[in-house]
Amino acid sequence: MTDIQIRRTKIVATLGPATDAPGMLEKILEEGVDIVRLNLSHGTPDDHRARAAAVRAAAETVGREVGILADLQGPKIRVEKFADGPVDLMVGDSFVLDCRPDAPLGDQTRVGVSYYDLPNDVKAGDILLLDDGLIALAVNEVVGAEVRCTVAIGGRLSNRKGLNRQGGGLSVSALSDKDRNDIKLAAEMGADFLAVSFVRSAADLHEARRLLREAGGDAGIVSKIECADAIPVLGEIIDASDVVMVARGDLGVEIGDAELPGLQKKIIRESVMRNRSVITATQMLQSMVRAPIPTRAEVLDVANAVIDGTDAVMLSEESAAGAHPDKAVAAMRRICLGAERQFEPRDDLRPSTHSLDRSDQAIALAAMVLASQIGVRAIVSLTESGATAQWLSRYRFAVPIYAMSPSDVARRRMLMLRDVQPVAFETGKLDPAHTARAALQHLFSLGKLVKGDRVILTHGDHIGSHGGTNTLKLLVIGEDGIADSLRDQTRHPRPLGVNSTHWLTNEGVMIRNPLRTGAIVAAVLLVAGPAAAQTIRKVAPDRLPYYWTLTNTSVSADVPNIGSNLDKPGCVAVTYMIGSDGRTQNVVAAKTVPQGDLDKVGVSAVKDFRYGPSGVNRAAEPVNTYYVVGFNLPEDPARKAAIVKQCALPGYQTT
Repeated sequence: MTDIQIRRTKIVATLGPATDAPGMLEKILEEGVDIVRLNLSHGTPDDHRARAAAVRAAAETVGREVGILADLQGPKIRVEKFADGPVDLMVGDSFVLDCRPDAPLGDQTRVGVSYYDLPNDVKAGDILLLDDGLIALAVNEVVGAEVRCTVAIGGRLSNRKGLNRQGGGLSVSALSDKDRNDIKLAAEMGADFLAVSFVRSAADLHEARRLLREAGGDAGIVSKIECADAIPVLGEIIDASDVVMVARGDLGVEIGDAELPGLQKKIIRESVMRNRSVITATQMLQSMVRAPIPTRAEVLDVANAVIDGTDAVMLSEESAAGAHPDKAVAAMRRICLGAERQFEPRDDLRPSTHSLDRSDQAIALAAMVLASQIGVRAIVSLTESGATAQWLSRYRFAVPIYAMSPSDVARRRMLMLRDVQPVAFETGKLDPAHTARAALQHLFSLGKLVKGDRVILTHGDHIGSHGGTNTLKLLVIGEDGIADSLRDQTRHPRPLGVNSTHWLTNEGVMIRNPLRTGAIVAAVLLVAGPAAAQTIRKVAPDRLPYYWTLTNTSVSADVPNIGSNLDKPGCVAVTYMIGSDGRTQNVVAAKTVPQGDLDKVGVSAVKDFRYGPSGVNRAAEPVNTYYVVGFNLPEDPARKAAIVKQCALPGYQTT
């Protein structure tokens, strides 16, 4: 493998009129855009459909996978239009915000407002900020539907400029009617990410996710942190998100510029600690809307976000309406590469600092401990859903992670993960050893690995199924791309001795090829052993909503015409596993009361169940659970409960 630096930080670019120019979309993809943003605040649904289709076509043309992020407008509060164009407000002028639906066109003394409940949310002494804080109004009094103000900071005010209350506190709903329609549009376009604007609580994200799933979409949910009300509940919002965006425009207006740098660092740090991707956005290279090169201050701004550990940096107006979209992307790429050379990997890879609840978490930490101690060229993760790659990327170690998956949806979602390079790879029906050999040969053929490269490989016992990564191997690439220890599939493990260079096993955790010190072996086993040996969590039905939510509105079942006890009151306890894809696996009738043929009916119904992960289970952790299917139950609640209770199963987590 050559020593050409691989960019670790991802680039998001907003599409607009500037990228509609012939050939420009292909140019920005070639310059390094990983994800494109469709700003649903502007343009028509047909505009967005056309751009989404153009992205897919351009990605195929340049031979790259590119994700699509659909960004909802949100309930941005704006002033309405003026009768005779912009007005110049002077300090000390009186100015009225008219919050009636039938407010007349604005003039020098007043203007309508899109948020009719504003009089209920403000009081005398509040400061209202217009046009991203360029104009400030001090509230004097609220009279009916009028908010009467004095201009504190003057400036030119034009149509449809934004309005914020300094410090936040406006109670407008997070999802407007337009947003609800645009969620359906995002699902129709097959967007990979859906950004929710002006998030104030985790409930806003749960609602957006529910609407998206109902529309048939499976995009990752991006929470845009851009209002002060989100800060006190930041942890809850991050946990309910798949991705977090530091949206610095409106956020800076509400909390003040001086507070913004520290808060940006906090949001990045908290997101990474909570296993979420994070985007830093807004005016990162603003001068490049017109200029062909960025200012030194902008270079430092982007570089600091990269050094702080952001997964992605975003271009807005620079690419959507700028004079040089391709140059803006190229500048962003150069800055990221330069900053990454100064990035210091995390040095806190200690088991005591991490809660290892899952085997893939333990394997990810073990891989990073191993990589930090002996040095490897790359980490190769065979992953179906991308969950293991996400855990690996959270440790922020300067090693490329090749995430090999057959799922194009999973690969595009992984484009948001720092350090992760998604690679298309079909596992077929090979056993784990042959799959591992084929994966390394594929990377070898792509020029990503060469003879002598030392790599870490992670996978599960059952290649091609969601969840369950429990195996780690240390391998050295051979002359033909095959690791020596993978050539002879008939070899058997022998006991680890002082001079052994074979493998060592600990409940599925395997490290092949010589390790230089016993301390490294002990560290990996200490990290990975206990979690790799654990079974999948068993969750009782009443606890299941904390992990997975049933998305079916109806299911079908195969009911025989004749059979034993089909017409009697009874129940069947059906056990199953919910995989990372939300589908049921290993469906078995564990208990039937009374004994008869009801078990077959229960199994056929549960096989059709489909689930979506809850807000606290964004990593889509598989769980074992059971469902009680009732038949011919009486109307009386007490009698019904008594029958169903007979099918309760012991040994499942209830708290």
